[in-house]
Amino acid sequence: MIFAKKTLGQNFLQDKNIAQKIVSLSNPQKTDFFIEIGPGQGALTQFLLEKTDKLLTIEIDSRLVPELQNKFQTFQNFELQNIDFLEFDFTTLPQRVRIIGNLPYNITSQIIFKCFENRSKVSDLTIMVQREVADRLSASYGSKTYGILSVILSVYGNVKKLFNVPPAVFFPKPKVDSAVVSITFAENFELEFQQLFLKVVKSAFGQRRKMLSNSLSEFTKGFSSEILGNFANLRPEQLRPEDFVEIAKRILKSGKV
Repeated sequence: MIFAKKTLGQNFLQDKNIAQKIVSLSNPQKTDFFIEIGPGQGALTQFLLEKTDKLLTIEIDSRLVPELQNKFQTFQNFELQNIDFLEFDFTTLPQRVRIIGNLPYNITSQIIFKCFENRSKVSDLTIMVQREVADRLSASYGSKTYGILSVILSVYGNVKKLFNVPPAVFFPKPKVDSAVVSITFAENFELEFQQLFLKVVKSAFGQRRKMLSNSLSEFTKGFSSEILGNFANLRPEQLRPEDFVEIAKRILKSGKV
């Protein structure tokens, strides 16, 4: 028996009904190319292999590789790479892929950002995350959980919380509840001033208790009222995602960056 490694944030999904539900909600098609992050003991893998012609599993824990290879060796559509997903090279992919997996909670944000940065190769994600993170990802403006990822993912796509998952369906049981979320990236959508937009969002929420006239002062260079207008005396959680796009556009037009 292989025990979960705390350093890798491992909690193995044991409930087949939950696994089947996750796969079903991802709506896999035969022609889809799926990448499964951290297959673990193969809870999702077995159902994915029945639904799609191409599945690449990426597992960082070398202890699990022999078990996975032995369990799924008869499936011609099964491929396994024993690497860290954060090191995966998306440029090697022949087509746009779909991401699925029970993510390690300690690097969830890093994984989502990596997929976001490679969205020309990633169409969507169906992922299990900590429930608190799921609430942040799907938060609307005005709420306390609204933040950087809420804004960015809303501008570049769509986030939907699918269902909550109790600790009892894992081994070992995590100390927190989990949830499954769907993230879909809009195809061919780009902002010409993307880097500025991302910096603005991160700066605003990096000092979320401050008004934007203060938190974005590095961009407005003493002209906050002229550039920010009605946004100047608001805090970041009071702005809609499209408002951040407008602010970045105004900053760029002002020539202050």
